[in-house]
Parts: sequence; C-alpha cells; structure tokens
Amino acid sequence: MDRLSRSHLSTRNVRNLALTATAFVLVTWPVAGFADSARRQPPPSNYIAECASCHAPFPARMLPAASWSAIMNTLNRHYGVDASVDGAAARELTRWLTDIASQRSANRPPDDRLTLGADFIRKHREVPTTTWSKAAVKSPANCAACHGDAAEGAFRERNVRIPR
Repeated sequence: MDRLSRSHLSTRNVRNLALTATAFVLVTWPVAGFADSARRQPPPSNYIAECASCHAPFPARMLPAASWSAIMNTLNRHYGVDASVDGAAARELTRWLTDIASQRSANRPPDDRLTLGADFIRKHREVPTTTWSKAAVKSPANCAACHGDAAEGAFRERNVRIPR
C-alpha cells in the first residue's frame, strides 16, 4: 500500500469514526444526562409548560410523594396564586410527580416547600449561607442562578456554577 492510499484510508477511517461518535452522542445525549439514576427522568412536556412557565421545573425527586399530592391538590392556592390546570393535566402531573418523588424522606417539609426539604438541605449543605442572599441568587428557590440546566429540569451537578 502506497503512502497516498494509507493516508486516504486513514482519513476515511477517521471520518467514519467521527461520524459514528457523533451519531452515538446525538442518540444517547438526551438520555445520558438523565441516566445518573433510573429515578431521574426528563420532565414531561406539560410539566415544563404548566409549572416551569412560572418557576424552575423543580426536580420531583426532591419532595416526598405526599408533598406533591398536597401541592397538586391545592393548585388553586399555590403559594399565593391560582395555578390550576385542567383535570387531565393535573392527574398526569400528579402521577409523574408522585411516581418519581423522593424515596429518601417521607417527611413533608414545612408548607411542602422544596427548599425546606431534607433532600434539598442535604444536596445544598456545602453552599455557604451567604450565597442565598447574593443579588444573582436572591433565593434558594432560584435554581437557575446556579444550575445552568434548570430550565430543562435536569439539575446535573456538573452544570452547577455558583455566582461569586
């Protein structure tokens, strides 16, 4: 095999390898981000549409099922606003939220607030208390301040950037 042929094969092999790798990434990327655990699923589209239109799509695994049931049963007075959704959407969202709710703690946090729950506190125990009052953060409920993928409901630790 002459030098030109080897070079050609090498280029073609590299191109094929790159195409194969790209195809693999494109096929597995949406799943891989949520595959940290079987309990981490991408949120359903109506969760993003109904809930994340007002606040971050909080991870369902951060509250116990009893909290999610209580929240979904009182959407007409959801932390000071009427966040009611139609019956079919409410049933679907309740089922999804309670199916993947926290298994670590069955105890409902005060007012069913995610930021007062055991899982949230455990996950954020290393965040200095001064961080919550920074202008860029404002509140522990402002997930997007630190979680670059909060809008998608992903909350991957590798995408956390705490404002300085």
